[in-house]
Amino acid sequence: VFKDINNGLYLTNNSNPSARNYSFIPGDPYSLQGVTFNSIYTDHHQNLWIGSNSGLQKVTAQQNSFTILPVTDSGFNNYDMLKSGVVFSYYETGSSIWLSKRYVSTFEYDKHFTQQHFYINLYPLSEKKYRSNMVAYYFFKHKEELLISVDSGLVILNPKLQQSKLYYPSSFSSGADLRTIVSFNKDEVLIRSFGFGLFVFNTATKKFTKWYSNKDTCAGCMPATNNYLFKTRENEIYVSTGGKGLFQYNKATDQFLPVILNNDGND
Repeated sequence: VFKDINNGLYLTNNSNPSARNYSFIPGDPYSLQGVTFNSIYTDHHQNLWIGSNSGLQKVTAQQNSFTILPVTDSGFNNYDMLKSGVVFSYYETGSSIWLSKRYVSTFEYDKHFTQQHFYINLYPLSEKKYRSNMVAYYFFKHKEELLISVDSGLVILNPKLQQSKLYYPSSFSSGADLRTIVSFNKDEVLIRSFGFGLFVFNTATKKFTKWYSNKDTCAGCMPATNNYLFKTRENEIYVSTGGKGLFQYNKATDQFLPVILNNDGND
């Protein structure tokens, strides 16, 4: 599955390859709800979690239905997008659930959705001093640390010690607009930037080691705007782009190359 921020989700079949679109259907309470779709996450029970402007939606494994879980900030009884913000991503780490709400806060819940912590600033870590460029976008667990993408760079949080540190690529001290994070190899992760391509970060040395700009991929055919980055169970890495479709990482050439998809219709 990969997402298109304004057009729902696409279920892909790699054997064809082909794609089928799932999006909001007016009047159908069991269809995907929302007009902007920010993230997708599969938990260990194979349930699918989708963050959208309508809240957090759960698709139960083996069922073709969408359940909306409205998530509120402290002090609010009912979900209000303007007050509570758009749910941007969902992530599970052991006994915790992590949730990002764009421009609002970063939340840690237990498995029963009881709030444990919230941070309106990830570096320096704070529940009181707000900075819009220090609210989470996406999460990635590495050993005892949590890698969190923010507009300013990459925050590495140690939840047990309640300590955080900020890292950013050279020449991007004013902000790299980092987003999705996936495993790249044993010691490195690949991080999508919204408007500056893709970055490789070494988790051992805590340094950014490579930058795939749009000029480095397929002779410049990948646009600067990348909507999502994901890795399959077969360890294939894909990037959905703004305006030019889907790209796949080719390890042999160390490039991201376009994928031609057949359209199987809409649901």
